[in-house]
Amino acid sequence: MDQHCEGTDRRSDQHIDPTSLPSDRAERGGTEAPWREILARALEEGGRGAASGVRDEETPWRFEQAAAILCQVSHHVLALGAEAGEMLARIGQDVPQDAAATARPGDELDRLRAALEEAGVEVAAHDPVAPGASLPFAPERFDLVLCSHGAFDPQEVRRVLAPGGILLIQQRAEGDLAELRGDDQDPSAATETLQSQAHRLTQSGFAIERSEVFHGRTEFASASALAGSVGRAPWAADADAAALEEAIASLEPRFAQGPVALSTSSFLIQARMPAAPEPGRVDFSQLLDEQPEVPKV
Repeated sequence: MDQHCEGTDRRSDQHIDPTSLPSDRAERGGTEAPWREILARALEEGGRGAASGVRDEETPWRFEQAAAILCQVSHHVLALGAEAGEMLARIGQDVPQDAAATARPGDELDRLRAALEEAGVEVAAHDPVAPGASLPFAPERFDLVLCSHGAFDPQEVRRVLAPGGILLIQQRAEGDLAELRGDDQDPSAATETLQSQAHRLTQSGFAIERSEVFHGRTEFASASALAGSVGRAPWAADADAAALEEAIASLEPRFAQGPVALSTSSFLIQARMPAAPEPGRVDFSQLLDEQPEVPKV
């Protein structure tokens, strides 16, 4: 399937013309854009991917639309990672007054603070993969937590999520950008799957309310757009940077002819924290796993 995929631009969620996507050459001098530097930065920072020059095939779900609907019925919202934080800026007036976001320290944090400054959204520095990292928020503060293509600790999310609160996540899945990894690598290696993520959440006390997986195609207008997007792939942190650079370089002749479509995969999970027991009621749920003793007559 090498035809152009019908999709939407990440930022506007509107249909776009493939001829309007930026090429990998500068307007002056015809020089190649520094995609190798973009790839190195994306791998180092766990980048959120290039917003321009990338067109996803439409998934069965609309993550931003689902997030906007949940924001309308929530009072305290947390967006984990820069991509989810920028989504709050696009959702706009549907975001409740008490809203917060996190981003990795550095340029990503500065960009997100600038994007959310007018909306008055609190933006805190947080690196989810740093040893011992904890979310800088009070326990049970939020009733909705959003995460799009970002790492998170289920235990920390459980701590800041109120009883009955919802966690909505969208992640890259197994088989994502498999063409960059070659035939000698396991497509599911070092990749979060729907099953493994759901298992982690249930082990942390969440109840899974909705789960979907999608395998499709994503169109990249240039090597730079592809290099920036690699940082969003969950397997990229453990990948061989030199091998990835070689794989992208091998696609340059195809980029000279126009946008290139590669296989991508993602999944959606909506999970909920159990509601607090009603006062005056006895919780017998723990007895379900116990074998009651029957007296002998």
